[in-house]
Amino acid sequence: MIGASRQLLDLGARRLGFFSGTFDPPHDGHLRLMERVLGGRHVDCVVVCPHNHNPRKQANRVDMIHRVAMLERLLEHSQEAARLFLCDPLFLHGLQNKAFHLISCEPRLHGREPWLVRGRDALRPGYCPVLAKLPHVVVPRDGAGNAGLQDILSAGYVVTTPIADNSSTNVRAILAAGGFHPVNTIDQYIRTEGLYRPAPFSASG
Repeated sequence: MIGASRQLLDLGARRLGFFSGTFDPPHDGHLRLMERVLGGRHVDCVVVCPHNHNPRKQANRVDMIHRVAMLERLLEHSQEAARLFLCDPLFLHGLQNKAFHLISCEPRLHGREPWLVRGRDALRPGYCPVLAKLPHVVVPRDGAGNAGLQDILSAGYVVTTPIADNSSTNVRAILAAGGFHPVNTIDQYIRTEGLYRPAPFSASG
């Protein structure tokens, strides 16, 4: 698990991709996004950075310890596992803090280039101007357009081919209805830990 700038250097990658989110829960759409970025050789590796809360969303459903455990299972499931790295939630915490840190430490990265990996739907008017100063790899959903990116991002960016997306909201709804998580090892973890599904009703007396 990445917990210090020195470990970023030790990865031996020139272009470092940073993909952040609440991952509540992580799912196959996150995995497709990371694999699309790596498959297009836009970055040499992806560092996955879970954070506690997205102000645009409701409070998280499960604690960070569970989300980290599920992310570990998601990354192990990938054909690109050797180029996917999980970041300690206490390091580079939060998108804005991460951007400040990357901008400040960039001269010390010895030629490495930090890139933010984002789904197209996360890039809206009002996007954090600090983040916009970093180069981006943008992954659109099937059928979504890319107009207006030049008005949101002030640094360079590349756009990958689209992916069939999923969402944590959709996965939570499926789980709440008694369905299955699309990644088997994560589904087993969710069932073992009793996450996302309603507590079983027990009649008393």
